[in-house]
Amino acid sequence: MRAQGSDKTEAIKQAATSRLRPIIMTTLTTALGLVPMAIGLGEGAELRAPMAITVISGLLCSTFLTLIVLPVLYRLFDYKQFESIEDDESKVSQTKRNNDLAEAASV
Repeated sequence: MRAQGSDKTEAIKQAATSRLRPIIMTTLTTALGLVPMAIGLGEGAELRAPMAITVISGLLCSTFLTLIVLPVLYRLFDYKQFESIEDDESKVSQTKRNNDLAEAASV
């Protein structure tokens, strides 16, 4: 999106809104599916409950990192300046002219 000319803040907002629903749905379905195991009813519950709690905690933590921390870090540390394609073409032609002049001067 940034390479297409979008502002950094707009690109972050658009990406966040497009990915919010799938991330939340995946996290909730997995976490809610593990709740009965985390409660620890039945035989072998003392072995399965800590694993379920760990998986649920990891999912919630990774969701928080994905939706909040990563966009903030991107906003803080991204210093790329995207230029239009026309600017790139003019730089290439300028570089070719400079190389031709350097070759002509060396002859």
